[in-house]
Amino acid sequence: FFSSFRMSFGSMIHPFNPYMFERRITEALSCLERVLDRNKNPMVIKDVPHTYNDKYLAAEFLTNTAFAALMNGFELVGLSPEAASRLAEWAKTQAVVLRFSAEHTCEYLREETRDVEDARTIVKEATTSNKKYPIKSTTETVKIITKVTEHFWEFRAAWKLTAHVGADTNAAEVLSSRTAQGELVTSTKTAPRPTAYSHPPIEVSVGHWLGLLTAKLQPDFRIDRTAPKCHTPRRNPDVEATLAFFKDVHRWCEGVQSYFAGDLFAVPVQDAPVLPVAAIGAAAERVFVPVVPLFYPPQEQEGPEPPSVLPTPGDLNLYLEHQRHSLEEVKLEMRRLFPSEGPGLITVSEAELVLVTHVAQHMAQHWADAVQYLEELLRQGLVAALGKVVGPQEFAEYMDFHYRKLFRGGCGPQAFCYAVRRPHHYPEGTLSIETDTPKGPQPIQTLVKTFPAAPDRLMHFAIDAATSATFMGEHYVHGYISHHFSGQPQPRLKLVARARQFSSFLVVVGRILAHDRLDPTYAILLENKDELKIPLDLETIPTPAEFRDAIEALSPEQQRFAKAIRAMQLESTLFAICIIQIKPQLERLLRLPSDSLTKEIQLTQDLMELFIKYQVPSDLVTSCGQSEPGPEPEAALQLVKGHVEALQQMIAGAREKELKEQAEVYVNHRMERQAECVRDVSFEYDSTPMAFEMCADVRAVPMPMCAAAPPMAMQRCGALRVVQADIPPDLGAAPPPPPCPTGAQPTSKMAHPDRSPVDPAERVDAVAEGTVDYTQIPVQMDRQFEQLDKHSALRPTIVKVGTCWTGTKQKGLLGEPKTSELDTDDQKECRNKAMDLLDALSRSGTLPIEEATLHIFVAATHRFDQSLLDTVIQQNINPIDRMECSALIMASTIHQDKPSALIEGTHVPRISTHSPLLFSAD
Repeated sequence: FFSSFRMSFGSMIHPFNPYMFERRITEALSCLERVLDRNKNPMVIKDVPHTYNDKYLAAEFLTNTAFAALMNGFELVGLSPEAASRLAEWAKTQAVVLRFSAEHTCEYLREETRDVEDARTIVKEATTSNKKYPIKSTTETVKIITKVTEHFWEFRAAWKLTAHVGADTNAAEVLSSRTAQGELVTSTKTAPRPTAYSHPPIEVSVGHWLGLLTAKLQPDFRIDRTAPKCHTPRRNPDVEATLAFFKDVHRWCEGVQSYFAGDLFAVPVQDAPVLPVAAIGAAAERVFVPVVPLFYPPQEQEGPEPPSVLPTPGDLNLYLEHQRHSLEEVKLEMRRLFPSEGPGLITVSEAELVLVTHVAQHMAQHWADAVQYLEELLRQGLVAALGKVVGPQEFAEYMDFHYRKLFRGGCGPQAFCYAVRRPHHYPEGTLSIETDTPKGPQPIQTLVKTFPAAPDRLMHFAIDAATSATFMGEHYVHGYISHHFSGQPQPRLKLVARARQFSSFLVVVGRILAHDRLDPTYAILLENKDELKIPLDLETIPTPAEFRDAIEALSPEQQRFAKAIRAMQLESTLFAICIIQIKPQLERLLRLPSDSLTKEIQLTQDLMELFIKYQVPSDLVTSCGQSEPGPEPEAALQLVKGHVEALQQMIAGAREKELKEQAEVYVNHRMERQAECVRDVSFEYDSTPMAFEMCADVRAVPMPMCAAAPPMAMQRCGALRVVQADIPPDLGAAPPPPPCPTGAQPTSKMAHPDRSPVDPAERVDAVAEGTVDYTQIPVQMDRQFEQLDKHSALRPTIVKVGTCWTGTKQKGLLGEPKTSELDTDDQKECRNKAMDLLDALSRSGTLPIEEATLHIFVAATHRFDQSLLDTVIQQNINPIDRMECSALIMASTIHQDKPSALIEGTHVPRISTHSPLLFSAD
């Protein structure tokens, strides 16, 4: 019974439940119909036309009503007007605490012994016989009496409800108290309760409530709408403080109820009557709670002021009077159900105190629901205005739409999708960074700064530890800003590269190490309708303000360590993608005229096979030496074709020779095994020559490199005839690299005679005037974030290459495309092939690569603390303004220009109102 009684108490204010709230509103309206005049027609707030300011007034009215109703409730347990005046005076300067305390004692009284007759009886029957009376039966009934020893204890409980100032509990205002006692009976002389016990005091600060009372004990709660953190009628410091107060009151009431239900009411007092304790909670449900969010339809009136829709002070008095009347009815009921005094521990004093705690909990729940209802109205109004619930995807679509109108031509975000092509040529393929949308994969939008190709803008990357290649071409610096709302996953980006049929190019992915150096972490060759998808993971680091605040309390050594790591993190945000076109570089390598290989599809593929598969030195296929005058265009192309054909013939010859050698080894091995079998079974051998025909699938049979068959085996096996036509042309493993022609130099990269090694120190010296140091972009951006992002929401973002790549390849011209995943080993193999090709194209680093495009990608994430709608409704923030400011900070860093020069002039006045720091430099 007491367990269910305790479970009926709420330990916290429950979240807003619209169905329960509407049911309570309906019940409240039915009660008020009997109280208000007939010309009064209160309605739910959503059904009455009103302004945004009326919601602030409603929040103030609801809070004042709750405080006044709370005063009516506590008046039932001793908070008289005089006591409330004294406490309100204390609350103006000091903290006032409401305290419930209790003490228990248990003393031994006496020992009593008594006889207890058992309800059961024992019946005994006896039969006797003699000569005169042969058979005689007798019956005897026996009763069981037990001697019981009982021990009596006096249990005394004293509880007290007081109010005191601060930590001084001596000078306390006693609101209510009582000392209850009763006798406890045990069968042993062991105390049923502790001899002395003090229950931990249950306290709640009521200064927030009492401090708002006027001299007439009327609450005067108002919302400071000029406070920086005042966002909405629900989200502001004043309402938040009131909500914290009601939560504390709710917990305090639960603690008091738990004491009575679990400690006091559960004590088995001798001869105590059975009382309806559960009726207390049921009676509290019938007490009217005047905290009801109601408006009155506006009445027409003269004057400029809009008509008020709030209840009048007279209406509020009627609400409170109806509450007092319902409290009096419940109070009389408690006095009928519970004794005023008696031997038990439960009297009307305890019942009334528990009743008041229930009423206070209902008050707190109704008030919390009422102010939350005001916020729900804002949410419903916004959804109704838009016709749908707007999510992050719709917000991203709007920002793309908004940027097209905000930025001047060429300064706004552009789709990251580029054709891999030479001027006036058909594209070799495309490169893009895409994200998943409901419409399918779409290119992301980035702010772009283009640097045209220039002879002094050279970049270098290492092919291996001893070889470094140089490339030049157009450079693109991309700035990407993503937004992240609470509960929303990070955007899933993919680097997508597609090659067209009979086309090829190289994709190199890495990071910028210096102003002229690229670290090629990954590389791959795409050709003939290949498609590659590389996942990109976004990892944010703290904002500059967060970093500054975090290291403020560290030692100088710890700060230097943290700054060094952050500098590395900032440079890690430079993500680079380099596209290298193969045909124009082949033409320069082979000293062919421009466009010579455009239509030479087979020749181009043969050249790449020689460079990648056989690692043929490029000097063997050039049309002429580097110091010799170039031949005529047609003659140069024919020379290259001739060199390629000669190499292919040489490779074919070497392969044929190797196949013959492997075939002989295989046949000798088979003959040796047959000879061993003949010797083991003592087979009589016929000296007739035998011919062995090689089967077509000889490649599937292992061919160990063993010595020739012994003479005896050759005699037994007879003649040997190998049919050359049956040997497949591609039998066996790939041949070793062909021997160098007479006079040619070795192909070792470590000792290439034509290579002009460059000292790395000469390439990493001071940046030349006019050269862009890309490693300074993250530093500049971090500085801009710290100076201009007053909300500290922009986080530098590191772009990392994911591990699960997806590649689509078409085998043959008419084959079906097949998609497969590239694991780490596949990625290493692709990189090795690409680097082998780059080594050949650059002549081991001595020939610069001119047809290359470098994309430098730097990202930042604007993080919102809440979801999109909660950002708009609860924080009263327009995320468009915040993202607009972040985009301008990023754009000014990428374009190295002030924000006012990047946007249309009509937007400057509007943006300067919510982001004045952007134009402070102007």
